[in-house]
Amino acid sequence: MYEVGTLGLAKIDTAGWKVRWATRIPLPEAPGRYLAGVQPQFFSGYVDVFSFRYRSDFPIPLTDAVITAVNDAGQVLVSCSIPPLAQNPVLLPHAGILLLPSGGSVAAYSAATGALRWKAAAEMSDIAGDTVYASTERRGGRVVAYDAASGRRLWSLRLATGAEPQALTVANGIVYLTARLPSAADEYALAIRARDGTLLWQRSLASMSPQLSLDAGGFLLALPNNDRYGTAQLIQARTGRLVASARTGTHQPLYWRSWSSMVGGAPVVVATGDNDGTPAFIVTSAHGYPATVAGAYGLSLAAVAQNVAYFISPQPCPPQHLKVTGVDIRSGRTLWSVRLPSTLCNDQQGSPALIPYDGGFAIPTDNGQVLLYR
Repeated sequence: MYEVGTLGLAKIDTAGWKVRWATRIPLPEAPGRYLAGVQPQFFSGYVDVFSFRYRSDFPIPLTDAVITAVNDAGQVLVSCSIPPLAQNPVLLPHAGILLLPSGGSVAAYSAATGALRWKAAAEMSDIAGDTVYASTERRGGRVVAYDAASGRRLWSLRLATGAEPQALTVANGIVYLTARLPSAADEYALAIRARDGTLLWQRSLASMSPQLSLDAGGFLLALPNNDRYGTAQLIQARTGRLVASARTGTHQPLYWRSWSSMVGGAPVVVATGDNDGTPAFIVTSAHGYPATVAGAYGLSLAAVAQNVAYFISPQPCPPQHLKVTGVDIRSGRTLWSVRLPSTLCNDQQGSPALIPYDGGFAIPTDNGQVLLYR
């Protein structure tokens, strides 16, 4: 587990909860009473830490921010300043490039000098290794791969005429894209081999504007997005084969969250939405596990790990008390319920963060400590 704060970044071994290393990271300087914000992004072999300062009455960065790359040994690789309103910056230390997506394009700057190296059209983009993958609606809709250091175009794949890309992600050597056709009621998903742009498969999705997520077991999940409900689809990521699907209709539209897990070697999806007060979650798999509702009313699904769904009080200070309830996702049976310390109550919106780990869960506190439960 990584712990990030205003003083630096620490890597923690959850087996014994020992700190492997801790390193200070550069922070932006700002006069007066400013708060500090820190956001990490995790990549293979290093972590990007985006840090900025803001006023409590004006919660957006007002000064230049700083982004720092730290390797797995805790060493700072490179650090540079960026404009305060930059969105989703990515620092690629091995390529020496800082990527700034903005306004329908992605721009690459030298991490050493700040000079613009290259710029390309991109409504959406993602990074894997030192390659940038972008989608654009220009010229009929395309997916394009660029070398991050030079901006050289590696390959380009044209989409169907009139296709509008909606979401893009890269994982395990495959680019996944959803797109919409003006004449179709639904969207479709494509899988593209990242190294050469070969189209691997294409299939229709059962929802408009679906959320896409990819689990470590190689399954792609398409869920209805935000205020729509319909069918959740579980797709084998490398073949495009539909493994399972489930209706997600309810009395009111749900805001969906999802996790992927494994039960008896079969893929399982757990999804929830609680804006109607019913923390229901649906499990789909090749074994056909039924839809299940949590035994503890009024709780929100916080995480799923090792076949246990963790439900937590949705507000920091409910009328009764803060609690976490564990539910077996295979049967819907409540396993246990524990009260959390009243010291976790505060005036902030939303419940405390919950982090599952091997054999238990952790709750970070506002004073920089972590509470461990087994």
